[in-house]
Amino acid sequence: MPKMELTALQPMLAAQKADALSAMNAAELSTERQTAMDYYLGNMSRDMPAQEGRSRAVSTDVQDAVEGLMPSLMDILLDLTKLSDSSLWVLRMNLRRSRKPIM
Repeated sequence: MPKMELTALQPMLAAQKADALSAMNAAELSTERQTAMDYYLGNMSRDMPAQEGRSRAVSTDVQDAVEGLMPSLMDILLDLTKLSDSSLWVLRMNLRRSRKPIM
């Protein structure tokens, strides 16, 4: 097998490194999302365990407020008929950028 040129090897190694780093970041983000969801649902037992003999009640004010606003937010965010052509263009560009792999 002939030796691979260094100029051909470097981009391949850079792509492999980027893939490995994004997988590592995704795993870290997944853990952070799970912790945030636990807090949102009122499960604080991991970071703030209740003392013995004390109440385990947790306030879910943030969750209640978000769920109350969610129908209105979804109407605003998903009603694309009210957007102008330039707004749709900006939305499409943002979606394309968000799907682009980070290198």
